[in-house]
Amino acid sequence: MNRSFCQILTLAAALALASSDAMAQGATTGTITGRVTDVQSQAPVPDAQIIIVGTQRGTRSGNDGTYRLGGIEPGMVRLRVLRLGYEARLDSVRVDAAGQATLDFALTPTVTRLDQVTISATGESERRRESGNSIASISVDSVPLVVITSVNDLLSSRASNVVVTQTNGATGTGSRIRIRGSNSISLSNEPLIIIDGLRSVSDPAGSSIDIGGQNPTRLDDLNPEDIENIEIIKGPAAAALYGTAAANGVVQITTKRGRSGATRWNAYADGGSVRDVFRYPDNVARSGTRPSGNPTIFCTLVDEVNGDCTPDADGLMKWNPLEDASPFVDGWREALGLSSAGGSDQVQFYLAGDYEREQGVMKNNGLRRASVRTNLTGQFNPRTDFAAKLAYSQVRSRLPQGDNNDLSVIANGVLGNAEDDPDQRGYLFYPVSALEQIYTSQDVDRFTSSLNGTWRPVTWLAFTGIGGVDYAGRNDFDLLQPDLIPAPDERNIGSRQSNPFHFWTYTANLNGTANWRLGDNIEAATSAGTQFNREVVKGTQAFGRGLASGTGSLGGTTSGFAVGELNQEIVTLGVFAQQKLAWRDRLFFTAAARGDDNSNFGQDLEFVIYPSASLSWVIGEENWFPHNNIFSSLRLRTAAGQSGQRPGFRNAVTFYNTIAVANAGRDVGGVELAPNVGNAELKPELSTEYEAGFDLGLFNGRASLELTGYHKTTQDALIQRQLPPSTGAGSRFENLGKVTNKGIEAAINATLLDGRNLSWDVTVNGSTNRNELVKLGVGVDTIFVGLGAIDGNFSQRFAEGHPIGGYWQRPILSWGDENSDGIIAPSEVQIGDDYAFLGSPLPKTELSFNTNLTVFRYVRLSALLDHRGGYTLYNAGEEFRCVQFLNCDAAFDKSQPLSKQAAIAAGYLGTSAGWMEDASFWKLREVAVTLNAPEDWAARLNTRRLSLTLAGRNLATWTDYTGFDPELNFNGTSNFSTAEFFTQPPVRYFTARVSIGW
Repeated sequence: MNRSFCQILTLAAALALASSDAMAQGATTGTITGRVTDVQSQAPVPDAQIIIVGTQRGTRSGNDGTYRLGGIEPGMVRLRVLRLGYEARLDSVRVDAAGQATLDFALTPTVTRLDQVTISATGESERRRESGNSIASISVDSVPLVVITSVNDLLSSRASNVVVTQTNGATGTGSRIRIRGSNSISLSNEPLIIIDGLRSVSDPAGSSIDIGGQNPTRLDDLNPEDIENIEIIKGPAAAALYGTAAANGVVQITTKRGRSGATRWNAYADGGSVRDVFRYPDNVARSGTRPSGNPTIFCTLVDEVNGDCTPDADGLMKWNPLEDASPFVDGWREALGLSSAGGSDQVQFYLAGDYEREQGVMKNNGLRRASVRTNLTGQFNPRTDFAAKLAYSQVRSRLPQGDNNDLSVIANGVLGNAEDDPDQRGYLFYPVSALEQIYTSQDVDRFTSSLNGTWRPVTWLAFTGIGGVDYAGRNDFDLLQPDLIPAPDERNIGSRQSNPFHFWTYTANLNGTANWRLGDNIEAATSAGTQFNREVVKGTQAFGRGLASGTGSLGGTTSGFAVGELNQEIVTLGVFAQQKLAWRDRLFFTAAARGDDNSNFGQDLEFVIYPSASLSWVIGEENWFPHNNIFSSLRLRTAAGQSGQRPGFRNAVTFYNTIAVANAGRDVGGVELAPNVGNAELKPELSTEYEAGFDLGLFNGRASLELTGYHKTTQDALIQRQLPPSTGAGSRFENLGKVTNKGIEAAINATLLDGRNLSWDVTVNGSTNRNELVKLGVGVDTIFVGLGAIDGNFSQRFAEGHPIGGYWQRPILSWGDENSDGIIAPSEVQIGDDYAFLGSPLPKTELSFNTNLTVFRYVRLSALLDHRGGYTLYNAGEEFRCVQFLNCDAAFDKSQPLSKQAAIAAGYLGTSAGWMEDASFWKLREVAVTLNAPEDWAARLNTRRLSLTLAGRNLATWTDYTGFDPELNFNGTSNFSTAEFFTQPPVRYFTARVSIGW
């Protein structure tokens, strides 16, 4: 990493020295200046993109609407101005050598996004009208970042069919992301992350130390304050040029950049609370007498109807350790940030530094993150642009034990006693004071450096290149002091675990694009290039027991030693070609193909080709289109394409495990065939997608509707087939499966009010997705995953004709209180003989409402409301309490709902069906109010901008689900395994921010 980092810095220094030559050429070039304003209010429009047509060169308007473009070759220059929320403008101006031209723009407000700029897989920018694909964009300046604690929060509920599941409420842990459903049975279903053109470090495991189920994610190492915008490329039809990594979609993040002009400074300071607001259930028991005359506190309703117990008249007992002897603390959050942006015509800069701390609601849960970023952009001369970016982030987190874990505070509480006691206060195995001293932590140091440039040797030809490395150094630690856990548990002697890992992802892309014309109305662009990616993982794991008192390192351990090492390298080499045709800037056709070779492919497979094509017709700009006050614009679009996902590391090769072999009275090293045998014919999973839709502008640009239908098929899905015992090996991966996802996506943007003193915008996103496992493979038995259900079988399955990872149990056919005694006995419940599909763990529908209301320019109110429906969650924790531990109210109290009693009774008959519940919900994700000080108030403090924002997150949930929360998952970011099992519910944030600009 150090060598590559130094090489990039050396190259950046050389480029910086070369810029002196560019400055010397300034005498032969001219400058364009101007101002961008709102045509209605005449107010300045900040952050508008001013681009020289036919090039990648451009700048952005400042807060006063002014812009400056230097180093322009003499002649007629065409400029295009783009700003989200406004119609694009195109105009020309003549530039003289060593002269200055002026060109102002007045933009008309609109909510349509035809001319919004996106970044393609080739690294070039293109307008949305040019592509037939559906690409979602999130403009970060429209999001109140005070309520955002991670990039996952930024992605959640802001784009249709992008489902981000907040799997728990512990500080520093991650979320699960699904774009247009799940494609793979054996591989990851997480999207590809690209930051400023570099492929990001992918670390699906998140941590090498088990804390019960949760894990951090590397996506959250990135500071949301540094992000300018996010583009979500949803499927293979749009992601074909990204190759063997993009079948699950692409999240493309662009960080902020500087602009020419005076340096502008921005600072902020946050402070707020983090609270656990969930009301945990009581531990319940009931005293009574057995027929033998012995007293009991487990006199259940079923025992009562069976005559196995006579309850005492006032025998019901309740105690709630998590409420009455609470382990939770009042958490807090604070953050500070400072950034500056500015520069000359030749070089622009963005510098930023941020620091944040968060104390979770558990004493041993916290996070500290610091980050710095330097982004330099510039022009060596009128034909050469460059960008050099360097970022560092440091994350220090402490993670609590939880979920499916006997060291979990929540599990010890809700499975504890129905009576208080002086030693453990009702907690099951261990007192809270012991659990709080378990120290599990993770240290991450993340470096990202990149250098890219564009060279235009002639006006019609451009070459673009990017190279860089993303590095993450991760250290996982676990410390259990001796005598903390009571004997005879082997953990009583203490232990230490220390696992350092290193992740490198290298990116090198080079492509050329030739722009040419075929007559007066047809423009063409031909691109070709190559992409290289290398992913390297190296790590060691060390563990020891018998920790000497007063020590805290591996050197203090005396027994139970274990050590392991991981070395992994994956290389992808791709080449691509793309042809674009544009007719009158209204009809666009694109055809492309990418070919990949990957080190994880089987040795019999050398190259895979992914084709794609798209068509976009801005039919609303045709002269014959019926323009009126209702329909103001219309674009029709369609696209098709393929993308893939490589097999896992060593899935395609045969390897051996080491074993100890007795030889001449002593152990010597030997090898044996590994459980997974390689497959020389192994191919990538291949996803093919077709999509079609339209973008409709309404009411003179005050509203827009985007509608897309898609059908995605994943062939050659990897299945782990069990091999005959005679082979001497257990299994191998084969390309056997087939999975489909299909659905509809819609986005509505509307400006309901647009006055000088009052404006109101609303965005509605919605989608449906139907997932189906079409084929599992000939001779492959049903695959079981998930948490073990009450009958000993796993709760989830991969079964043909149903969603992958669906819930299966013997269904409850009927139940009723036949004798009207207020108790549902097992004899009053009928269950099926065969297992049946009971629901999917992923939502079939999602809907979100995002609104912004601005009053007198000084008050801005924003809110985000989210709905997900059509899915099921296994309430395994409550089942465990009620059936196995006899510790819930419905087991003893006949005033509880009969449906819950029926679920318990069915459990006695051997099914968990009563605990697989509809998890549909509505959530008020966030609300924020920003108060902007009048300009003269800010000026008195020698600032140009001053604001106060008050915000809250996770404010309310409406659901019929009876567990802790309908989004929780005991297995965190796992591929399919989904259930609620003593997982910490989401916490509530209230935060205030002061922002200053000068």
